[in-house]
Amino acid sequence: MKILSQRSNMVQKMDNNMKNRIWILIPLIIFVLFYKLILLNEIPLAGDMVAHEPIKQWISEQDEMPHWFPNLFSGMPSYGGYIYTPGDPTKALLSKIFINQGLRFWFYFTLAGLGVFSFLRRKKINEWASTLGGLIFSLTPYSFGLINAGHNNKILAFAWLPWVFMASEKVIEKYSIKSILTLGLFTAFQMWSNHPQVVYYTWMLIGFRLVWLQGESIVDKSWNIISFSKSFGGLIASVILALTMVGDPYVSVFEFNKYSNRGSSSVLDQTNETKSGMKWEKATQWSFHPSETISFLYPYYYGLQNYPTRDIKSASYWGYMPFTQSTHYFGILVLLIALLGAYIKKPNRFEWSMWIVSLLAIIIGFGNHFPILFSPFFNWAPFFSKFRVPSMVYMTIPFMMSYLGAVGFNRIMNNINDNPSRVLNKAYYIFGTFIGLSLLLFMGGESLLSFFKEGEMGRYNAQIINSIRETRAALFQKGFMVALGISGASLAIIWAGCQKKITHTITGAALVGLVVLDLGLIDSEFLHLKPSIEMSKQFQTNQGIEFLKNEYKSEPFRIYPKDDFSSNRYGYYGLESVGGYRPLKLRHYQDLMDASTRDGKVEFSPAVQNMLNIRYVIDKGRLLPNPNYLHRAWMVNSIIPVEDQESSLMTVLQPTFSPENQAVILAYDGQLTFEEGMNEVLIEQIEENKIILNVNSEKGGLLVLSEIYYKPGWKAFVDDVETAIYQTNHVLRSLVISSGNHHVIMKYDDQKWKWIRLISRISFFGTLVGLLFLNRDSLLRIIKK
Repeated sequence: MKILSQRSNMVQKMDNNMKNRIWILIPLIIFVLFYKLILLNEIPLAGDMVAHEPIKQWISEQDEMPHWFPNLFSGMPSYGGYIYTPGDPTKALLSKIFINQGLRFWFYFTLAGLGVFSFLRRKKINEWASTLGGLIFSLTPYSFGLINAGHNNKILAFAWLPWVFMASEKVIEKYSIKSILTLGLFTAFQMWSNHPQVVYYTWMLIGFRLVWLQGESIVDKSWNIISFSKSFGGLIASVILALTMVGDPYVSVFEFNKYSNRGSSSVLDQTNETKSGMKWEKATQWSFHPSETISFLYPYYYGLQNYPTRDIKSASYWGYMPFTQSTHYFGILVLLIALLGAYIKKPNRFEWSMWIVSLLAIIIGFGNHFPILFSPFFNWAPFFSKFRVPSMVYMTIPFMMSYLGAVGFNRIMNNINDNPSRVLNKAYYIFGTFIGLSLLLFMGGESLLSFFKEGEMGRYNAQIINSIRETRAALFQKGFMVALGISGASLAIIWAGCQKKITHTITGAALVGLVVLDLGLIDSEFLHLKPSIEMSKQFQTNQGIEFLKNEYKSEPFRIYPKDDFSSNRYGYYGLESVGGYRPLKLRHYQDLMDASTRDGKVEFSPAVQNMLNIRYVIDKGRLLPNPNYLHRAWMVNSIIPVEDQESSLMTVLQPTFSPENQAVILAYDGQLTFEEGMNEVLIEQIEENKIILNVNSEKGGLLVLSEIYYKPGWKAFVDDVETAIYQTNHVLRSLVISSGNHHVIMKYDDQKWKWIRLISRISFFGTLVGLLFLNRDSLLRIIKK
């Protein structure tokens, strides 16, 4: 008997150990999904990843912190423009640990899942249900779509969401130095991911939670100003701490924002819609049509995505957005389990808040299709109008659904033992209704749907139209088969568990397995992996590239890729382009491009080509020299003063404008003409942060540099005397030069950045030390164990 008792205790101990370690499923399952990226070093050859490769190449060649990036749009800020922002103090260490992109993805997807697991455990949800919640969040198909699209910064920001929210709950519930430091640190890490829009939506969620709790207190007649002040003050203190830590890079980011196409008004805009952000039309372009919410149930209903293949599948999406590379599907079984759990037992207040905020997020994501909620945010919420893609707010929904799904699973499993008939009867209602609806739509939907967007059929011939329809119809059928299979199998498992046909453990494991299968099937649609060598093949050189590289050695110049204006590839070879691909650009340069656009193509006038130092034009596969191009710096003796940005742009675009002889200067009140004389300008040095010129001018004049004007940071010195830099020809720089020989230096003054970086690092390491000190007892217990 003693031996049997010992064996029983051993089994019980092993069972308890297994329960305590069930969370290990989260990193293991993610590893299985990412094994090709991790072990075989395969990569998603996403468009944004290919576009970023030239930037990575440029970064690898830098010896010091570059504040200016010369290779796109004739030059733009690198730090403030989110081109190179190494603000995260852990980035260098993590870069050495993550030997490939797959390990990086595995780490952040695991971080996301464990964040939800920890949050659910804090909410007293058991290990199995908490693990399920972690899997729901980490395996959400939207994140896998981000891999396919190359939007890696979103993934990093998304991974920190549950940690930030969990820390905010602690600050709201119990004001303490430790909770404030923790929330500040997690917020800083999320902000260092360099995707402010996800951070913004995370804090919208926290704001809603704070308001909800105040409403609860008012209903309970327990509200008091002291409690609210502590909660609100704690959140504000955490935000201030986080902003101090991320001053590097966000001070530069906010500086740039004032001059960017998202923060400065366009002179071409007659509606004033760009005065504080983007125009309504552009900001709401990726609004989620209410009809597309059916994709939450049937992910292939509207084609799921525009597949990155070159075949007919690339036209599979037929929803209302311009295109999509992802899906907002979070799992039909997750929703059914959450609904069943709420049906078995009335939701508590926190659950109701999760349901309601999910609904509000869905409505906000409708954007211009249902502006009643989006419009007030767009017009009045700080910074909200600077973001595009309203549907991105749906990134918060998997967090709410991971909680609700875990709670639903917990209730189902508890009641299968205690009240199986109640579970089964309610499961018949929830699952039966969905299965019946699915069968009706499956049988009649294909004959009722056109599978085409409005006006789309006129763009293709009959053969292509038939192929596209067949592709979309096949995906439609596939989606319903998946939905019916998952829901039907789940109902069968619940029935078997309630009837004791299978054990309680097998019932739970089978439901978890079906959730993973449901999400994994959709996730696999987005992992279009290629051998890593395929990336280098995108940048194979040719005779034309080698010619341009050799020409560039003699003097700097720019190219004008009319064939592919939005390509970044030339930067891979160190060639400077007047085009490129970046969502953020300097406003005055964006206006110059917009004003020069004809039939969707940027057609710079000869004068603009000359002043932008365009020596070669690439048009229809031909490399065409521009014999009239102006060198990187030259002298003029005639100045045209203008009073505003609109006059500046319009004057430059005049057919009579001659940049080799005259210059258009904004807010200039000096000498307008200079005597003609011999002028010589020699480039001694040109780097990202510094330009050195030797100027010999017989009569003096205006020195124009074909460098893009950007006020913050840049300073000019003539013979060591600081000289004013003028905005010239709308997008360029100039300074007045007197007669004689002069040594001219134009450099980026990084002293402000260095001080901000120092303050950021001190606050970061100070926060870490503070948390280690406050948690010293717990750390000592862990070390002793």
